[in-house]
Amino acid sequence: MINFKNIIGKKTGMFTVIMLTVILAASGCNGGGQAGKAPAETPEETGSEEAKETKAAAETGAAAETGAAAETVAGADAENRAETEDAAETEAAAETKNETEVSAETSKSAAAGGEENIDMDSPLIPLVDHENIYRFDGRSNLYYAKYDLITLGDRSSQYPEMEKTLKKRNEELDKNEKEKAGPMEQEAKEWRDQTGEEIPYYSCSRTYMKRADKDYFTFLTSSEDFTGGAHGMYGSGGYNYYTATGEEIPLSDVISDMDLLNKTLSEKLKEKYPDTGWFEDPLEVLSGYGKGNADYNWVLGNRDITFFFSPYELASYADGGQTVTITLDEVPGLFTGKIKANYGAYVEALDFYQDVMVYDKAMRPVELKVTAEYDYDSYGMPGDYPVKLITINYGENSVDDGAGPVSYAFEHDFYLIHTEDGRNLLYCDCFQEDDYHSICSYELLADGKINIISVTDGGLYDSSLWSDQEGPLYRPALFDQNAFELLGRADVLSTVSTTRYYEIGQSGDPKPCTNYYTILSNIDLKSTRPLRCRYLGEAAGLGVDAPEVSDKNSETAELPSGTTYHLWRTDAESYVDCIVKEDGKDKLYRLVREYDDNGPCMDGVPLEDCFEELFWAG
Repeated sequence: MINFKNIIGKKTGMFTVIMLTVILAASGCNGGGQAGKAPAETPEETGSEEAKETKAAAETGAAAETGAAAETVAGADAENRAETEDAAETEAAAETKNETEVSAETSKSAAAGGEENIDMDSPLIPLVDHENIYRFDGRSNLYYAKYDLITLGDRSSQYPEMEKTLKKRNEELDKNEKEKAGPMEQEAKEWRDQTGEEIPYYSCSRTYMKRADKDYFTFLTSSEDFTGGAHGMYGSGGYNYYTATGEEIPLSDVISDMDLLNKTLSEKLKEKYPDTGWFEDPLEVLSGYGKGNADYNWVLGNRDITFFFSPYELASYADGGQTVTITLDEVPGLFTGKIKANYGAYVEALDFYQDVMVYDKAMRPVELKVTAEYDYDSYGMPGDYPVKLITINYGENSVDDGAGPVSYAFEHDFYLIHTEDGRNLLYCDCFQEDDYHSICSYELLADGKINIISVTDGGLYDSSLWSDQEGPLYRPALFDQNAFELLGRADVLSTVSTTRYYEIGQSGDPKPCTNYYTILSNIDLKSTRPLRCRYLGEAAGLGVDAPEVSDKNSETAELPSGTTYHLWRTDAESYVDCIVKEDGKDKLYRLVREYDDNGPCMDGVPLEDCFEELFWAG
């Protein structure tokens, strides 16, 4: 049984959402996934004497400012698990009762960060907020900026030093971006007035979590800016921390022989980019790294380490940037053995055009890259254009996907998923108009082929973050393979936002853990006529954690005109479970929606004639 995420203490209308223990049907998902497990131990490789400690490099040339700004704070929010397995078995045995009982374990709020409500072995799930700045002057777009704020969420109390580091970066990044917006707007206006070109300046960075567990917390920032001239500048920055201390991981903790590293990188660069016109022999340039000239720019992954070289660092802008990935057990004598690989299941985020390594069951690395063709003629906010086509390049094979959500989404979040049984999947969370999401799933097969699996309505979400308040809108940066939420929409008695738990299915697509959706929208409907419904029992409050409610052995009731129904849960097809306050108590009733020749109705009466007001989205 899944141990559903605790969202105790949240406000939903006049009801306080609290933990519910229902003596009814149980879920089929397995809680506490493997993505956050400590990596399995493998034979360590030892190297030569530790080289001089080096720091991760920032972007060079004109991208340096963007790279520094993109030093965004990373954070993680782990799945907040309650230990409910034994209680659920007892509840299932009592299923013949027709009463909804409320657990007494509701006195503590998850928002308070109490570790009583947190399974410390559950995967560490970072939370990210995409911030935007837009500057217009009534004539044209002058400047826009995009950057990410990240937090550990309800795991902050478990890793206070890491959260402290991230909070400091958040504050510095937010302050820097807001302070430079004014001067950049003015420069852009002057550029426009001088040249007649209405091209906005911009400074954009996105953060992609590479590894988040109890040992290491690493992420990559992809940055791009334009401040006039012939072209913009781009680059990537890696940031690596020990989760327990929040301290940066020095390269010397990973690499034992810097000369061997330089030789390995030089050989791999020449092999991967044979047509590049190097400024100098890469080995000569790299030999000066860590000696006052430059530092390596790198990020630690689950099973490898990747080095990034920005345009103008080793070659011209026309040659682009370069990346080299080395697995943690690939080169004898190169690694210290202090940093452990994760040979279990994991999830990592990736961007368009990022080279990442995919490992099959035999640990053979295969390169993966996703590219995009944009529709620049379509309307959109600055920097947001729909994609006409994506191409998934996997080893020697590739597949185009120009149909469905990927072909008209404005934003795409990609996740590489390595399952416990060795399968490799690619999920794309597609952001479309009207905040509509879809998950497109693909399987990366052992023979190098790519299988397009399915499209699932909904986007990655964490219902404990649901709020009507203004402020950062955090959402998961990774997810637990065995229990993750998808935010969706349903048209039932009104148009509502919903959440539902899923797991990775045998076919590779998201498999629902429940037969129902929990309604997040705060909607109360007042009836204009008596309505027949099914009485499901009493409850002091109901939350997303509550197991499935059945109407087996329930009683038929008729509630009078003027009754207020608070929408709580639905199958998105035929019924809506509602909370009704009677005699000072919260009671649960099921309303059944039907269809006749005139459309949706209840007891043969059109829905609009059953309630004072319904709320539909266009």
